[in-house]
Amino acid sequence: AATLRDRHRQGDGWHVYVGAAIYGLIFGTIVGFVLVPIRISMLSGEVPTNMMGPMGAGVLFVVIALRRGWIGKLPFLGPQVRAYRRATLRRIIEVSQKQLDKLTPQTLEAAS
Repeated sequence: AATLRDRHRQGDGWHVYVGAAIYGLIFGTIVGFVLVPIRISMLSGEVPTNMMGPMGAGVLFVVIALRRGWIGKLPFLGPQVRAYRRATLRRIIEVSQKQLDKLTPQTLEAAS
């Protein structure tokens, strides 16, 4: 959220910051309370081998759901998360365009 400028936002800035906090809280919760305990229990051998596949598939589903933006469809958290994702995508597009401009040969512009 610190790298997002006013030109990336559409509307009030607090929506973006609240969305970033919600997004970070959800990802941090999943990593801290789901992925790390699963990894520790798998390394220590506490999880039966027949349970590793379903556990991994469930975690993969949750991470894909978050990355695809399904959390933006929630009624209470959705508008802020969508505002954050929109601002993030605008920033990514801007940075990508700058990188693309650097890679574009300058000979085409000099010839015209």
